[in-house]
Amino acid sequence: MSTRRTRPDARGSDAAYLAAVRRGDMGAAAAILDRVARAAGYAGPWYHGGTVENSFAGGGGPFPHFYLTECPDVAAGYADQFSPREGRIAVLYAREGRVLDMTDQAAFWRWAGPVGDRYFSEGRNMAATGAFRSGSPLIRRARDEGYDAIRFYDTDVYNRGSVPALLLFDPRRAKLAPRGIGQAPGATWWGREVRDGTVATDDSGELIPPSRRFDPASDDLRGIAGAETDGFPRHRAEPGGIPSPVGGRAR
Repeated sequence: MSTRRTRPDARGSDAAYLAAVRRGDMGAAAAILDRVARAAGYAGPWYHGGTVENSFAGGGGPFPHFYLTECPDVAAGYADQFSPREGRIAVLYAREGRVLDMTDQAAFWRWAGPVGDRYFSEGRNMAATGAFRSGSPLIRRARDEGYDAIRFYDTDVYNRGSVPALLLFDPRRAKLAPRGIGQAPGATWWGREVRDGTVATDDSGELIPPSRRFDPASDDLRGIAGAETDGFPRHRAEPGGIPSPVGGRAR
């Protein structure tokens, strides 16, 4: 069980959140969750397309870093690399920490060296350069110098132009977000399921309150899986509603 890391202001939001969920007001529940997330230093929405369920460090083994995008279209493109049953879009908050900003062309060349020429000549396509692949010199250097994340531009798998992206080194810096924040899409986007984080349940089916959703020590996207939930009731998913919380893997 994870150690409790409860913010007093978040605990004060739990009762209002529970009341909103009970009356079926998911908009109010999402707004409360959003306030708690931002008070804890998380911001969004960010999107990830792939097979991730509840952890980026799940069934596929530990991941040294993973990618988020500001554009749901890009996330849908990555989800398309998997079967319709497996590939989905997750809406996420990110706690960025110390960020290496490589959206600036001069900064990119300074850090990536000659790789920068190819990166910009090929439409800011990070996949073409290898600069952000696991174990690359750039990744190792950024981690060694104490960075938590890298901001950069990336093109999607269909080469429809470059968009802002975020590479996080630590999976504990991402948590599920409500579909309705910002310009987040609806239940599906380009035919892909969009994971909604307005309500999250632990593995026993207990509703996880906002005060437990943003534990920085947990790599679970739901917050603290299996933790005490202060008597919050089991939340039963309706047909087409909340996805069953099961372990998964990430791209």
